[in-house]
Amino acid sequence: MRMHKLLFAASLLLLSALPAAAKDPPRSFSLSTSRTFAPGESVKIQLIARNVPELEFRVYKVHDAQKFFAGLKDLHSFDQQSYAPAEQVDQETWIERIHDFKAHLWWLVRHFFRGQFTDDARDTFREDQGKLGRRSRVVGAAQFAQVPILNPSQLVARWRLITPPVIVSETQQLPIDGLAAGVYLIEATDGSYKAYTVAIVTGMAVVERTQNGQAFLYVADRKTGAPVAGASVALWASGKQQSAGQSDANGMATLGLSQSLVQLGGTPDNVWVLARHGADAALVTPWGYGFGPPDQQQEQAYIYTDRPVYRPGHTVHIKAVVRVDKGDTLELPPAATPTLEVTDSANKVVFSKAIPLSAHGTLAADLVLDADAALGYYNVNLRGAGGGGSFYVEDYKKPEYQVTVKSPMQHLLQGNSIQANIEARYFFGEPVAGGKGHLRGAHVHPLLVGLGRRRRLGRRRGR
Repeated sequence: MRMHKLLFAASLLLLSALPAAAKDPPRSFSLSTSRTFAPGESVKIQLIARNVPELEFRVYKVHDAQKFFAGLKDLHSFDQQSYAPAEQVDQETWIERIHDFKAHLWWLVRHFFRGQFTDDARDTFREDQGKLGRRSRVVGAAQFAQVPILNPSQLVARWRLITPPVIVSETQQLPIDGLAAGVYLIEATDGSYKAYTVAIVTGMAVVERTQNGQAFLYVADRKTGAPVAGASVALWASGKQQSAGQSDANGMATLGLSQSLVQLGGTPDNVWVLARHGADAALVTPWGYGFGPPDQQQEQAYIYTDRPVYRPGHTVHIKAVVRVDKGDTLELPPAATPTLEVTDSANKVVFSKAIPLSAHGTLAADLVLDADAALGYYNVNLRGAGGGGSFYVEDYKKPEYQVTVKSPMQHLLQGNSIQANIEARYFFGEPVAGGKGHLRGAHVHPLLVGLGRRRRLGRRRGR
């Protein structure tokens, strides 16, 4: 009896602990941007949130873009999420206080008129609004004037986002007018955690090429492609500015790594190039290993076959063209006898032969597949050269005719009937006579289905 009491008490403790754990489910949220935006264009961010009922957003304009990016350890991330004690976001600026005072007066007016409705009427309104769907909605969006005296922190906008109590993954368009050129920091907080992302609004684009410790840049207008002259450009790597300059009349500029970094060797990390022209700022992050010297004797092979798919027992005709890649030029390779190798889907070597290159840097070979050759993907390589080729081995029968379905309706809603003309013809143009048609169950997208563009390849059985 005493044991039963102990078990019963333990079960009560467990049951009482479950609601407590359920009150604080794991929560997380993150922000990201995938591209830059033109001035005046609607800025969009990607939001992923879990168990976060409400977020407050703020947008700040960055004063000094170069100083801002130099302070980031990784330009593709803000490191780990930061945690702070419970807060009602940061201290409000004067311009926010003025806005909130006016918003409170407007709330009093609305609250007075809403009080004139009965409780039943308000419940009906809420029920109708709830039927509109459970999506995130913006509340209290405000855009602030850039007045340095009242707005020294360059706060651009503020709003609240009410999210459904589920996992949210959606693209959010900022509920403000198109932003002018500049770099903007977007902050979101739920009162304890914060997440950040950066939106770059610019009319410029930067094209870069790295080689031999140098970055060759082209600064241009992102819409017209016209060169932008006089843009200030700077190259940063491994946490330090390596070099700086300006684009010429052709929009070109050349920047290099510092001599100390070149002498250390290896691959620089956290490499980025910033171009600024007036309020415009454009950023590009080239790969660090692109600064290394090119291989002066790197052979490249382009290998191809006469068909992409073969059956067991077929003959595979293989050809290869070899060239030496020297910077911006391709040259004929020296006389050599490389080994051509073919591996099957199980990575088993099925062909290996040393074949001399012709005077034009080419070679050819034939591979007769076994009658029981493995099916799947085959890889073709030339030892000592980059590049390669491939083909498939499949047990298939080439279609003898094609079936075309045509309908006067371009789109069809699920549940509606449709009339269509079905035509079967051989590839040489003659109709298929006596073919038996059979309509099998098909899945139709619940929204829209495009018609008149689908074709089925058939065999003589007429199905």
